[in-house]
Amino acid sequence: MEKLLEVRHLKKYFPVKKGFIKRTVGSVKATDDVTFDIYKGETFGLVGESGCGKTTVGKLILQLHKADSGEILFEGTDLTKLSKSELQKYRKDIQIIFQDPYGSLNAKMKVGTILAEGIKKHKLLPPDQIQPRVLELLKLVGLHDSDVNKYPHEFSGGQRQRIVVARALSFNPKLIVCDEPVSALDVSVQAQVLNLLEDLQKELGISYLFIAHGMAVVRHISHRVGVMYLGKMVEIAETDELFEHCGHPYTQALLSSVPVANPFHKKNQIMLEGEVPNPINPPTGCRFHPRCRFACDKCKQEEPQLRKIAQGHVVACHYPEKVYGN
Repeated sequence: MEKLLEVRHLKKYFPVKKGFIKRTVGSVKATDDVTFDIYKGETFGLVGESGCGKTTVGKLILQLHKADSGEILFEGTDLTKLSKSELQKYRKDIQIIFQDPYGSLNAKMKVGTILAEGIKKHKLLPPDQIQPRVLELLKLVGLHDSDVNKYPHEFSGGQRQRIVVARALSFNPKLIVCDEPVSALDVSVQAQVLNLLEDLQKELGISYLFIAHGMAVVRHISHRVGVMYLGKMVEIAETDELFEHCGHPYTQALLSSVPVANPFHKKNQIMLEGEVPNPINPPTGCRFHPRCRFACDKCKQEEPQLRKIAQGHVVACHYPEKVYGN
């Protein structure tokens, strides 16, 4: 498969300021040396606890935040080195679906105006072809022509998210960053939106970076999955491989917490002890070691690097054999 996006050693620290003169007293290490790829036509799931840095990764790819260091190669071009004017032509190729479908839509604009705005901004179509394209987009996401003159408040949450999807599609993007796009929706509606995204991918060949904290949702839609913990990527594997043979203790704990729709099924849930460490002052060595049941002196002193344990499966752990295959 051909690579669409290559993220290399991505770092982003947010300064922490205190006092009257706003003196910098530290930094929140939101993403710290994150590396992964996304292939054309692929869905790459990115999971982890709240605050692990997964949304920051998405915003860095979109250049909504500027990286402190690292590379973001989109079809071979490093987006981090482009000027604002040079970056403008890539804006239409990388779009985003936000978590809140109501807050991300202008409540004062009709749906037709919302969908036409980006097309006009980037001059993607002649004026006389914009309205037919808007109606085509509505049909593509399962809405009706009559919805073009309605306002966002006239739709349900699931319908609003479909409008957000249609707006992203209006640019004919190659990559869409989905930032927890179904977490604010009912379970039945979640399935509808996920199926819509899958159908659109098959029809249009779009790639997704699918950010979520629900493992079941990620398993449903992703081809490969990356697991983040406290700003670090700790495991990357194909979806079935990850769910059947994970290699990191943190991934194992996440998978053990996924509910099973069987009241008679006994599941050994792994309860992590303690709280997530402070990202301003993360632990030395492996950042997961204060909560890891397998931690030893080496884990406290040496930071593990991503290493291959199976075909297409890499893990940042000193002792993945304690988890892998168990």
